[in-house]
Amino acid sequence: MKKITEAGPYLYAIAIAAFAVIQLVTQNFLTCMLPVPATLPLRLFWVDLSSAIWLVAAVGISIPRWRQMAAVVAGGLFFVFFFCLGLPKLMGDLYNPNEWTPAFEAMMLGSGGFIIAVHSLGCSPDPKWVQFGGAAGLYLFAPDDICRLTYPIQ
Repeated sequence: MKKITEAGPYLYAIAIAAFAVIQLVTQNFLTCMLPVPATLPLRLFWVDLSSAIWLVAAVGISIPRWRQMAAVVAGGLFFVFFFCLGLPKLMGDLYNPNEWTPAFEAMMLGSGGFIIAVHSLGCSPDPKWVQFGGAAGLYLFAPDDICRLTYPIQ
């Protein structure tokens, strides 16, 4: 079981790298997951910037020494998309299930980044804000696992 859970950060890194490559190839945000308005100023710049951040974070997550910071950056970018795009659209049309899915996909992926950051603490200093982000990630992403898990998992 430990070998399966050790693969988690690498699978997360592959997923965010794939998101970045898709955005770079199409020169558009992931339309089903990131509902960015077409009228956004400097749209191509923001597409390329978010793709570059995700690619660098994916490489960082693959390197154990940089895993914590890279996971926080990737998770933080997903939370920016959640709070700036998903949540306002969701609140505007609360009873439309089509608005719930993209908002909570971004929230789930951001939570995953913070959970990976907490689990990669190892022997490094114990930053409280990373542990807070990881606890929030568990509450947002996997609430039934909270009773069984302690930080950090050894």
